[in-house]
Amino acid sequence: MSADRRRVLVVDDHRVVADLIAAAVDAAPDLECVGVADDAPRALALAEATRPDVVLLDVQLPTADGIAVLGQLRLLDPTARVILLTAHPRPDLERAALQAGASGFLAKHGRLSQVLDAVRHASPTRPARDPDLHRHSGAAADRRRLTPRELEVLAMLGDGLDARAIATGLGLSIHTARDHIKALLAKLDARTQLEAVATARREDLIRVGGR
Repeated sequence: MSADRRRVLVVDDHRVVADLIAAAVDAAPDLECVGVADDAPRALALAEATRPDVVLLDVQLPTADGIAVLGQLRLLDPTARVILLTAHPRPDLERAALQAGASGFLAKHGRLSQVLDAVRHASPTRPARDPDLHRHSGAAADRRRLTPRELEVLAMLGDGLDARAIATGLGLSIHTARDHIKALLAKLDARTQLEAVATARREDLIRVGGR
């Protein structure tokens, strides 16, 4: 193997997806797949054994949250670049991933060439981001005049959290959380929180199916 090939570890519990990505990596003359893992323990073991330059990591693994695994990988090797992949891209997940130090956040249904380019240029200071995610959610958010905080509250409503849980999660008072929810109902022309979530999903402000 050429010493200047960027070494890549692929972590995804869907074997067909993992093998497809691994094959695409190996087919690139400047990249090399050093391993494939289908869960968090194996991912951490392979990362320690192979010391990859870049890890392509599924957000949702069978027994672990990908963003938590990202933190463990960075503790293991602070120089490793970690790019999160997800079948259900959402702005709130992207924010959480980038805040945790990810070098990218991309949709699985995107082009493989986009993933490979992200691997080549992976950097936490200039993370790779899914343009479609921001095109759709950004347009809808602008149209509805939603603030970043309201989008966070909306995503948590979509996850089934109530006002008290949202207040705790965002460090707000219960009264402030309720005010945000009232503002969302007004801006989304919704009479109930359930109706607000349905409208948000229809307009791609939040995604169905969680992570």
